[in-house]
Amino acid sequence: MTEDKTSYLTPQIVICSPGQDQQTEIEQLIFQTDPATQPLQLNTINPELKNLSIEQVRELSQDLSYASYGGKLRQVLILAADTAGHEAQNALLKLLEEPPAKTQIWLGVSQVNKLLPTVRSRCLEKKAKLSQSGTQIGNEAVNLASQLPFLSHRALVDAAEKHKDRQAAKELINQLILYFHAQLENNPSAALAQSINQLLQTQMYLEANVNVRLALEDCFFGLKAQLSSSNIH
Repeated sequence: MTEDKTSYLTPQIVICSPGQDQQTEIEQLIFQTDPATQPLQLNTINPELKNLSIEQVRELSQDLSYASYGGKLRQVLILAADTAGHEAQNALLKLLEEPPAKTQIWLGVSQVNKLLPTVRSRCLEKKAKLSQSGTQIGNEAVNLASQLPFLSHRALVDAAEKHKDRQAAKELINQLILYFHAQLENNPSAALAQSINQLLQTQMYLEANVNVRLALEDCFFGLKAQLSSSNIH
């Protein structure tokens, strides 16, 4: 770190693409800037990536009210911070406004616009490198994405049926989001942006226990329509 470790450190927001491993991305940033960091100095909040609750934020604030162990810099990773509701974000804001000494707070997010402007104003923002996770895009997702404009409705229904297991569907949608984000960086277009929005909506449906096959069918039909009309093949 370039900052004096006895000072108060500005909290950081790390913007990840959906499907990226927020904890890994933040840890890489930590070890790049401060290679001497030890695993015991890392405190990860919400590793399950569930909706961040006000209780979790209050418990963290209580824990951080004590001095760091051995006077060492402690790293606090708050994952999926953008899932926090209004009350939880206000509680988080209090922590960000007066961060404890020798404490670096990191907020992992995939949709930074869901954070309150006041929260964002207290932090520095960094974008995780898509290329690091982009290499993890599976061949199946790449093949499906590239063939979508040409597949028949029957083929799309079959693809939805093939991935009707909820976990498999989530993984496929995450992979497709990574793929389309990579395409968008190389070829910005409204159709690609709309496709990502369609995938994010499907991701929400899958988290809300909507019927998996129907959610995938709706997604695939929507993607086919958007991509077929845009000349992006």
